[in-house]
Amino acid sequence: GRARRNFDRPAAIDWPALAAVLDEIASGGRPPVPRYDFARHTRHGRPRRWAPRPVVLVEGLWPWVRPALRDRFDLRIYRDTATPVRRERRLDRDVRERGRTATSVRRQWREQVEPMFQRHVAPQREQAHVVVGGELEEAALADLSRRILALLPARRRR
Repeated sequence: GRARRNFDRPAAIDWPALAAVLDEIASGGRPPVPRYDFARHTRHGRPRRWAPRPVVLVEGLWPWVRPALRDRFDLRIYRDTATPVRRERRLDRDVRERGRTATSVRRQWREQVEPMFQRHVAPQREQAHVVVGGELEEAALADLSRRILALLPARRRR
């Protein structure tokens, strides 16, 4: 059933719903944001209400796959992480937080996660304004903070 479905590909995303939420956030609205139940592979019954913020960080695997959505981001940051680190983080998280077995996580990694990463996630690196890799040094964090804070005046004028 749903546990065998490949949710590691962009077709798994409800793109019109994401665009609508992003547009409402950008206009200062308070959209309902769907929540996902990773243990059951379905949306949670009750969305959470968005509270407006001056700067919004959107984290995800495919935020820039679609050009129409890509242009909604003032600063695109790509977090470049080595494959062994990504694999171990996924294994730890899925076993600890999502009730999965290590065997099922490793199988999913080989069959779905890593192939979809190479096909859809890794190419987005080219769409980033900033690529952050390895350990985050204090100077890199300070530079990234400056770039994010520089967005505040531009956001307030809109």
